[in-house]
Amino acid sequence: VVVGASGTIIFSDNGGLAWTPVTPLVTNDLSDVTWNGLEFIAVGSDDTVLVSEDGQNWEQFGTGTSDIAFEAVATGDVSVPTEPVLAAVGSSGDLVVTDTIDLLQVNTGTNEKLTGITWVDDGTTAYFVIVGNDGTVLTAQDQE
Repeated sequence: VVVGASGTIIFSDNGGLAWTPVTPLVTNDLSDVTWNGLEFIAVGSDDTVLVSEDGQNWEQFGTGTSDIAFEAVATGDVSVPTEPVLAAVGSSGDLVVTDTIDLLQVNTGTNEKLTGITWVDDGTTAYFVIVGNDGTVLTAQDQE
């Protein structure tokens, strides 16, 4: 699955040899997409979060946040697909985390635009690494 400007979503079911466009569900720009072991999650401007089990049929997910331009999304704990952790970052230092039950907007301590996020699991410690404008590098770890 690939996402882009004006709600563009295209998917391939043959390893990328051919691509099929999806009828746009939104007109907002989409900036990133991830797979959590159960479904695709796409994020974008104006609090846009879309979910799909197959990459073809999408639904909008209400975050309850306001005015976040999501830039990147990542999943963690994919070894436990019943409760994957999803995190999205964006404008003004925004970090939103959910375990499919609770949604939490986290204060990152920065107002810099956050542009990338990935999950790191070294077998001992698991956490998100977040990068952003002006050399911003953050980590976020679940504090159960």
